[in-house]
Amino acid sequence: MAFEIDDRLQLDSSEAHDETRPTDLEELSALELIELIEQEEEFVESFEQRRELGANALLHRIVNLAVEQQDAADEQAVTDRASRLPDE
Repeated sequence: MAFEIDDRLQLDSSEAHDETRPTDLEELSALELIELIEQEEEFVESFEQRRELGANALLHRIVNLAVEQQDAADEQAVTDRASRLPDE
Protein backbone atom coordinates (compact mmCIF):
# COMPACT_ATOMS: atom_id res chain seq x y z
CA MET A 1 0.00 0.00 0.00
CA ALA A 2 2.85 2.41 0.76
CA PHE A 3 4.11 2.03 -2.79
CA GLU A 4 0.71 3.03 -4.15
CA ILE A 5 0.66 6.15 -1.98
CA ASP A 6 4.23 7.02 -2.93
CA ASP A 7 3.37 6.55 -6.60
CA ARG A 8 0.34 8.81 -6.25
CA LEU A 9 2.38 11.46 -4.43
CA GLN A 10 5.04 11.32 -7.10
CA LEU A 11 2.41 11.60 -9.83
CA ASP A 12 0.72 14.53 -8.09
CA SER A 13 4.04 16.27 -7.65
CA SER A 14 5.10 15.80 -11.25
CA GLU A 15 1.70 16.93 -12.52
CA ALA A 16 1.83 20.07 -10.43
CA HIS A 17 5.25 21.06 -11.72
CA ASP A 18 5.00 19.94 -15.34
CA GLU A 19 2.44 22.60 -16.20
CA THR A 20 4.96 25.42 -16.18
CA ARG A 21 8.69 25.64 -16.37
CA PRO A 22 10.62 28.42 -14.64
CA THR A 23 11.28 30.11 -17.98
CA ASP A 24 7.56 29.96 -18.81
CA LEU A 25 6.68 31.92 -15.68
CA GLU A 26 7.93 35.13 -17.25
CA GLU A 27 5.31 34.76 -19.96
CA LEU A 28 2.36 34.36 -17.56
CA SER A 29 0.03 37.18 -16.63
CA ALA A 30 -0.46 38.22 -13.01
CA LEU A 31 -3.82 36.40 -12.95
CA GLU A 32 -2.24 33.21 -14.29
CA LEU A 33 0.52 33.46 -11.68
CA ILE A 34 -2.08 33.89 -8.92
CA GLU A 35 -3.96 30.84 -10.21
CA LEU A 36 -0.72 28.86 -10.29
CA ILE A 37 0.08 29.88 -6.71
CA GLU A 38 -3.43 28.88 -5.61
CA GLN A 39 -3.01 25.48 -7.30
CA GLU A 40 0.27 24.99 -5.47
CA GLU A 41 -1.36 25.98 -2.17
CA GLU A 42 -4.12 23.42 -2.79
CA PHE A 43 -1.49 20.80 -3.57
CA VAL A 44 0.36 21.56 -0.32
CA GLU A 45 -2.89 21.53 1.69
CA SER A 46 -3.88 18.19 0.16
CA PHE A 47 -0.46 16.75 0.92
CA GLU A 48 -0.61 17.97 4.53
CA GLN A 49 -4.08 16.46 4.97
CA ARG A 50 -2.89 13.10 3.64
CA ARG A 51 0.21 13.28 5.86
CA GLU A 52 -1.90 14.00 8.92
CA LEU A 53 -4.34 11.23 8.03
CA GLY A 54 -1.44 8.79 7.64
CA ALA A 55 0.13 9.88 10.93
CA ASN A 56 -3.19 9.46 12.73
CA ALA A 57 -3.71 6.02 11.19
CA LEU A 58 -0.22 4.97 12.25
CA LEU A 59 -0.75 6.25 15.79
CA HIS A 60 -4.11 4.46 15.97
CA ARG A 61 -2.48 1.21 14.84
CA ILE A 62 0.32 1.55 17.39
CA VAL A 63 -2.18 2.10 20.21
CA ASN A 64 -4.26 -0.88 19.08
CA LEU A 65 -1.18 -3.06 18.85
CA ALA A 66 -0.13 -2.06 22.37
CA VAL A 67 -3.61 -2.90 23.68
CA GLU A 68 -3.57 -6.25 21.86
CA GLN A 69 -0.15 -7.08 23.32
CA GLN A 70 -1.26 -6.11 26.83
CA ASP A 71 -4.43 -8.21 26.47
CA ALA A 72 -2.35 -11.19 25.32
CA ALA A 73 0.05 -10.73 28.24
CA ASP A 74 -2.84 -10.49 30.70
CA GLU A 75 -4.43 -13.62 29.24
CA GLN A 76 -1.13 -15.47 29.47
CA ALA A 77 -0.73 -14.40 33.11
CA VAL A 78 -4.21 -15.72 33.93
CA THR A 79 -3.44 -19.00 32.15
CA ASP A 80 -0.13 -19.31 34.02
CA ARG A 81 -1.82 -18.70 37.38
CA ALA A 82 -4.57 -21.19 36.60
CA SER A 83 -2.03 -23.86 35.68
CA ARG A 84 -0.30 -23.42 39.06
CA LEU A 85 -3.47 -23.96 41.06
CA PRO A 86 -3.64 -27.31 42.81
CA ASP A 87 -5.96 -29.84 41.18
CA GLU A 88 -9.13 -30.38 43.11
